[in-house]
Amino acid sequence: MTDNQIAQWVGVSRQRVNIWRNQDVEFMQTLQQRRRVLRAVLPMLLDKEVHGLGFALSCDFLKEIGYTDYPKPDVHLVDIFFRIGYLQSRGI
Repeated sequence: MTDNQIAQWVGVSRQRVNIWRNQDVEFMQTLQQRRRVLRAVLPMLLDKEVHGLGFALSCDFLKEIGYTDYPKPDVHLVDIFFRIGYLQSRGI
């Protein structure tokens, strides 16, 4: 989320969010944590909401529209991680 989006969602000005982000350590930590959670959940939401898209294609779609934090999972790495026990299923 951008500062503008946060400001609209909370009902304050973008400048107020900027002040909070630059001067309030607790706000900054909470914001960073929630951005990480949102970043992790977004491909899963697309997978659930768009029939047939799947997690890997959701990541690829996000990457292609400019979100560089979403590489498409490599099927060979997923298989290796499944075999050594880091993943409980191959479907990520």
